[in-house]
Amino acid sequence: MAEQSAAPASRLAGPLILAFGLYVTASGLVFWVRERPPAGDLAAGLVGVAVFLGAYARVAWDVVEHGPAARRPWLLLAAGVCAVALAVFVDGPWGTLPGLFAGMLVLAAAPRAAVPLAVLAVGAVVVNDLARDAVAGDVVEQAARNVFAALAVFALGWLNLLHRELWLARGRLAEADAAAERLRAARDRAEALARALSAIGLRGRLAARLLAEGRAGETAARLDEITSLAERSLAGGGPDPDLVAEIGEARAALTAAGVRTAVDDVPNGLPEPVRRTLGWVVREGAAHVLRYRAASVCSVRILADGRAVRLQLASDGVPDGGGPASGLDALAERLRAVDGRLVHGPGPDRTYLLEAFVPLP
Repeated sequence: MAEQSAAPASRLAGPLILAFGLYVTASGLVFWVRERPPAGDLAAGLVGVAVFLGAYARVAWDVVEHGPAARRPWLLLAAGVCAVALAVFVDGPWGTLPGLFAGMLVLAAAPRAAVPLAVLAVGAVVVNDLARDAVAGDVVEQAARNVFAALAVFALGWLNLLHRELWLARGRLAEADAAAERLRAARDRAEALARALSAIGLRGRLAARLLAEGRAGETAARLDEITSLAERSLAGGGPDPDLVAEIGEARAALTAAGVRTAVDDVPNGLPEPVRRTLGWVVREGAAHVLRYRAASVCSVRILADGRAVRLQLASDGVPDGGGPASGLDALAERLRAVDGRLVHGPGPDRTYLLEAFVPLP
């Protein structure tokens, strides 16, 4: 994702950093000018301060707007040279400028390189004061001012960066939520199409059986249902599988195929999500029997024990090798999504068993 500019609230950090630098510089500059320094020192001081504040302000604004990645090494170099040169070579209240530069340097550059350079800049002032035989207390005070200035600039910038990262993270979360919503809608659409295709497949196999038996009227009715389902799936997906309706469809399809079907009564009080899941099991199980099994008898049993529901679909006439079962892979995945499971394979007396276990909420 492309980097964004700073959050509106965090843009206050730039003016605050600049205002702090102006206060530190101007407060000493006013008193210094009143003392009427030599013209050369005055000119050098004013030019150096102007260059320093210009570079300092630009770096501060870039860091606030674009983060520490938007470094400007030449501006940092200009600010550092001016701060140290004024503090060391020009008489005046410039001793705190290296502290301002140090704070901005640590904020804007890589810490591995910035920290040693910041210490070097502040250390140059200390060494210069010691070389001029300054009072030890004054040296300590000036060093403390530089450390305070560096920490103040760094703290203001760092709080801004934290706020900026939180703001960008909020934007990323909003984008992630939108993407998740689009994904959910796509899954819902795929689910609806899967329901429609499954229902169309079951009715198509039933229509083929009816046509083979010469029952043209019933075949036409089934083809009309297929057409209606296809049109509805294009408009908004197929119908949700309902357990009772799916049992009726499966019984009709199996009976038309010459398979005697026995079905237990559906237990009362099953939650709607469980009924839909079991409806999928009946639909896919019946389609599996019609497609792969040379069955003559099929039974559907539904048992509930208070913790889970077990649906068992048993048929006879298992061919050698058990036939392919790739059509049940999606059903097994659907059951795992609701903490259920699917078991299928050859049973006793050359039967084929398909059992689905769905936990009750």
